[in-house]
Amino acid sequence: MTSVDQIDGRRQLLGDIALTAAFTVALVCFGAAWGFVGAAISEGKYGPQIAVGIAYLITVTVLVNYAYAPADRRWYHWVGFGICALSGFLLPIPLIYLPWLIVLRRRRHV
Repeated sequence: MTSVDQIDGRRQLLGDIALTAAFTVALVCFGAAWGFVGAAISEGKYGPQIAVGIAYLITVTVLVNYAYAPADRRWYHWVGFGICALSGFLLPIPLIYLPWLIVLRRRRHV
């Protein structure tokens, strides 16, 4: 492997990291927007949390669909990442890992 190949590999890795970070920031902003919508349309104490939970549950389902090829997709991917989306503590796992898989899968097929 030449030094040019190593530099190209590093650039590609940094590009993948930057794209994943941008994707994750967009998902966090999406969740914040849903929290604002939940606060605006509900008068209950837990309206924003419920709105964000539902939005992330739907979003994670779509992300799992794009992150795994149909042959590799299993039921426990949806369940596991759904549980992570519903728990506040584990939410960063699908918000970082699934975009990373999507970026890597996209790079392999392009």
